[in-house]
Amino acid sequence: MLEKPDQSTIASGSGERRLIDAAWAQFETSAASHHSSATHPRRSIVIPGYRVLREIHRGGQGVVYQAMQESTRRKVAIKVLKEGSLADPTELSRFDREVDVLSRLNHPHIVAIHDRGLTAEHAYYVMDYIPGRPLDAYVAGADLSTREILFLCRKVCEAVNIAHLRGVIHRDLKPSNIRIDENGEPHVLDFGLAKLSRDMSTSVDAMTMTGQFVGSLPWASPEQAEGRSELLDIRTDVYSLGVILYQLLTGSFPYAVSGRMSEVVRNILQTSPARPSTLAGDLDRDVEVIVLKCLAKDPERRYQSAGELARDIQRFLSGEPIEARPATSIYQLRQFARRNKALVVSVSAIMMVLTVATAVSIAFALREAAARAQTRAVADFQAQMLADIDPQTMGARLRTDLLAKSRTAAERLGRTPAEIDVRGKELEDAIAGIDLTGWALTSLDENVFQRALAAIEKQFADQPLVKAQLLQTVASTERRLGLLDAATRPQELALAIRRNGLGVEHRDTFASTSEMGVLLEAQGKLSEARPYFAEALERRRRVLGNDHPDTLNSLHGMGRLLQKQNKLTEAEPYYREALEKYRRVLGDEHAETLMVINSVGFLLQAQGHLGEAERHYREALDARRRILGDEHPDTLTSINSMGFVLHAQDRLAEAEPYYREALETRRRVLGEGHPDTLTSINNMGGLLRDQGKLSDAERFYREALEKRRRVLGEEHSETIDSINNMGWLFDAQGKLPE
Repeated sequence: MLEKPDQSTIASGSGERRLIDAAWAQFETSAASHHSSATHPRRSIVIPGYRVLREIHRGGQGVVYQAMQESTRRKVAIKVLKEGSLADPTELSRFDREVDVLSRLNHPHIVAIHDRGLTAEHAYYVMDYIPGRPLDAYVAGADLSTREILFLCRKVCEAVNIAHLRGVIHRDLKPSNIRIDENGEPHVLDFGLAKLSRDMSTSVDAMTMTGQFVGSLPWASPEQAEGRSELLDIRTDVYSLGVILYQLLTGSFPYAVSGRMSEVVRNILQTSPARPSTLAGDLDRDVEVIVLKCLAKDPERRYQSAGELARDIQRFLSGEPIEARPATSIYQLRQFARRNKALVVSVSAIMMVLTVATAVSIAFALREAAARAQTRAVADFQAQMLADIDPQTMGARLRTDLLAKSRTAAERLGRTPAEIDVRGKELEDAIAGIDLTGWALTSLDENVFQRALAAIEKQFADQPLVKAQLLQTVASTERRLGLLDAATRPQELALAIRRNGLGVEHRDTFASTSEMGVLLEAQGKLSEARPYFAEALERRRRVLGNDHPDTLNSLHGMGRLLQKQNKLTEAEPYYREALEKYRRVLGDEHAETLMVINSVGFLLQAQGHLGEAERHYREALDARRRILGDEHPDTLTSINSMGFVLHAQDRLAEAEPYYREALETRRRVLGEGHPDTLTSINNMGGLLRDQGKLSDAERFYREALEKRRRVLGEEHSETIDSINNMGWLFDAQGKLPE
């Protein structure tokens, strides 16, 4: 049990004293509420449409009941805010936020919310009822092996990662908030203390001011225990997951979490965790490395997401090298042996009876196999590095570094603060119009991609499938960044190698076939692209099935291509099938689902169904802003689409802020020469033309045409559209010769 801290033992200053006082006050409030509930009679609760069966849990904020939904006869859990209309505003906000958080999460291992309302002025919400036990009790009762514990925790990490991807940080992960059902499946519960990483309101900020502890102390991260709310992010949950893992694998906490509050906080902030293997002697070294990486005091040294943690756990379970350990040759060979025990045992037996010469040959073959496996691992790493290239971030960092270095140089020269500020403002104004993202793209093409292609050709000539993997990554990355001509050669080579080496029925061949179509589509070669889309779709349907995400991707691509060819009737069934299956298979808020929702809106607009199109665009935009943020390329597509449909309805004043937001953000994030930026420039010209501002429209139309000619070429359909727009504008201006 925690003892109230002796103030005489607090020697680190008033800041720590305030923190401990606040944490202890929170503890006493919680304890008082439990005492109160135990000494006062509990009133029955009536909730329309539900028959309350029993009370499950009573906490400081609310009471959870098991109930039967009368219309479906399904058992549910209902959380009721205890204080009703007299509840503290903070508690009401926290309760509302929990409802909001749960409503945006859709995952089989996260408790789902079904209903909300008021009864006798008490707020409540209805969620899944999960029969079963808390995680720690389940593990102890089932006597699980290390592998079984890791398998269970991997599922928990994947669920937490889904919450993180949708902008939710749990902040109170502990075994009692993870319930294991009758089938042994985990469910993450209790998002009452969750923090929204985007669009945080003032009321939410007020609940987590610096110096106020939020969470459950034994599982809290150092930044939580210190009350540093501004430092809390998804890595805070990674730390808590590490404490849970440590607890389940060893039966203990990483450090003492009982005793005086000051000592517990100090242990979390300063005490290094005891090595798990000292408490569980048979624990694999890789498992220890995974757990200790989660428990790094510095967030930068932890896994950077719950998804990374889940992937490393899966690597261990699959016998693959974990990312948290340096991939030395000996380590790689040991993992190879672990994955191929039967092979290694057989080779060992043969080596016992064969001659020394034969034994040497087998050893050489094993070394060669390990070397090739290591080469593939390096290739995987290189492919991921290429795919993660982000010129927008490079451009932004270049801008920041220039300003920072200018300030440092001025300080070194002894300039006054006022002079430094003036100098900084002058430099900021000077670089305001420079396309640093475009500069980063050019630099990447010349100094990274071209050199990477030369190195791939030289180093992997005798490993064609590894070569194809890297070529495909380069091609897809160049296409994504708008380097369309540069992407052609590596894309063609990757497809040819995979067709020859893997055959036309292999999943990797399907991917390269589809990517070839996408590249041709981006280059405006729509007729050439169609056979590739059709081939990928037909083979994926037959080999992978109609509901496989890759098949759905091909359905969407086929619909998009047909729409660009103005074959709207042909495109519609592809879009409709893709959307129905994406909603069913991946959920309403998956990135791919949102992409198709936006595409269906575009089709409806082309068909003249503007009201329906607007509803689809708004659904996609609201979800993308919430999940991806305002500057994600997909969000920018939705912002532009909203402007487009409002423009089509002659709601010009409403369309303008969407068009301007899309254009200004794309210039900054994607760069001046990106095809999407050029689309926004052209759209802005069209809006100004329809507003009668012909001189302003001409400036945007000229910019779009000039850059499309340079980036896309004279024959591209969008360049031709720009030429046509200039002609239309000159006609409206009476400049007939032009």
